[in-house]
Parts: sequence; structure tokens; C-alpha cells
Amino acid sequence: MSFETTVGAFVDALGDRSAATPSMTHGRMGVPDARRFAVYRNNVAVGLIGALEARYPVSRRIAGDDLFRAMAQMFVGAHRPRSPVMIAYGGEFPEFAADYLTVAAAGRGDGPLIWNRHREERSDAAIQGPHGALRSPGLLRFARNDDDVLGLAHFHHATAGLVEVARLENAWAEAYHARDASTATVGDLAALGPDELPGTRIVFHPAAHVLRFSTPAASNWSLGQTAGRPAALTDGPGEDALVTRPDCDVEVRILPALAYDFALHLRKGATLIEAAGAVNDPAFDFGTHLVGLVESGAVASVIPGHAS
Repeated sequence: MSFETTVGAFVDALGDRSAATPSMTHGRMGVPDARRFAVYRNNVAVGLIGALEARYPVSRRIAGDDLFRAMAQMFVGAHRPRSPVMIAYGGEFPEFAADYLTVAAAGRGDGPLIWNRHREERSDAAIQGPHGALRSPGLLRFARNDDDVLGLAHFHHATAGLVEVARLENAWAEAYHARDASTATVGDLAALGPDELPGTRIVFHPAAHVLRFSTPAASNWSLGQTAGRPAALTDGPGEDALVTRPDCDVEVRILPALAYDFALHLRKGATLIEAAGAVNDPAFDFGTHLVGLVESGAVASVIPGHAS
């Protein structure tokens, strides 16, 4: 067996707990040792779960350790690292968590649900999910009393809140590790001539993310920053957020009304005049929103339009 084949079989078995112990891994008795190989499997799983816990600390505080680790364990089984650089691992976790919780709720019918953090009531019933077979987290169960009961609608709202905080945390991590680039200044805007301004385009900084949420995700993320404490979701209208990394520090800003639409059009390549026209709202203040984007560190460069 070639070295590449040996390594491939070893890696495949590490990621699949149902796979047989690789034939080339011999213990003291000269035969495959399942117990010893299980140590390697466990170390890999623990390391990957730890990477998710580090990437999504607020999501973990909101979900609680049991529910988060149940989701993380299943994610690790379904998503192997595609890079030896661990900072790249876990970007798909928010979508996976959404599927996981949705499938869990669907498998429980229409009765009231509670977010149960007690391991002794876990269930391992398999359910077919959007990305293949999933197992119910078992941390959601029919209520036995009126304490901590979540109606189905409230459960879906809590699910959306948790998933959107995870989306924000993923954007934060991506911003933190994005490549370095210069940032534009208000002086770059001031240098534009009147004929150049309408056709001007902007290039966003690699660390910049513009996000729209149906829940107050940015506020919930901010409230959940205290390490070692459980975090709770708050109710409220959806928020738009801008994630940037000025001066090497990641910042999360809640955007004012209309700012998201303006920034999104610019990100898609629209000129300043095209982006402002697409917003099409008399309350839109073009200058304030443009300067705000630049001052936040979201803009890498300003490309002047052609003077007529």
C-alpha cells in the first residue's frame, strides 16, 4: 500500500466513527487496535469542536454548552477541514445550525417545545434534513410542565436569533483574518471633482462585511460579550450591521435605515449616483452615508468617475 493510500485511509477512518479501524494501525499484538485508534478520533473531534467554540463564543453562551456541543459534534462529523489552517474551519456552521434546529423542531410535531439543557433526556432519533440524515439534538423535547416553555413560533424566533448571531460571529472571524489593505479617507472624497463624483465607484476593504438580519443580532451579540456568563436573546426589530477592521481591531456597527441598501449597491459595483438612485427614498442623506462608510474603514479605495 502506497504512503498516500495509507494516509488517506487513516484520515477517512478518523472522520467516520462507524468506519473500521485501519488495517495498517497495529497495536502491541500486531493487529488493529480499535481502542487506541479511538484516542486519535477523539482528539480530532475535540480539537475541531474547540475551534468552533472559539469561533462562536456568544452563540455557545446563548445555546448553552450541551446544545452547542451537540450541534458542533454533528457538524464535525459532516464537515471535515479543507485546509490545515484552522482559522478557516467552521464557516458553514450557522447554516448547519439552522438546519439542525429546524429539523429538530419538525421531528417534534406542533406541540410546545423547551430548550432543554439536561443530558439525561436526550434522544438520538434520526431525521432526514436538508443536507442528509441528521439526528435530533435531543435537547429539545415536549414540555412536561409550564416552566421555560417555548411555543413553536417562539422557538423558531429563538432559532433565528441564535443563527443570526452565529452569522455575525462568522463575519467577525472572517474580518479579523482578512488580508491587509489600505483604507480610503474622507480626503479622497474631498479630492473628487464635481464632474467625477457621480460616476465614482468604491472598492470595499477585504475585511468589510455588510449584513442584514431579521432579529436584533448585533445587539444580542454585543450583550453576550461577557465570558463565563450565559447570554439571552432579546426581542426587537431586525438590524443591519457593518463589520470592519480599522486599525487592526474588528468593529461591529449597527447601520441606520437605508445604509444597508446603499452599501449593497456599491458593493455590487454601482456608481455613487446609481447607488443613491436605487435607494430612492427622500429621507436618504447621500453625503452622510458615504462619509460614514469611509470613516468606518469599510472602503479600501475610491475610483474617480470620468469627468465629462
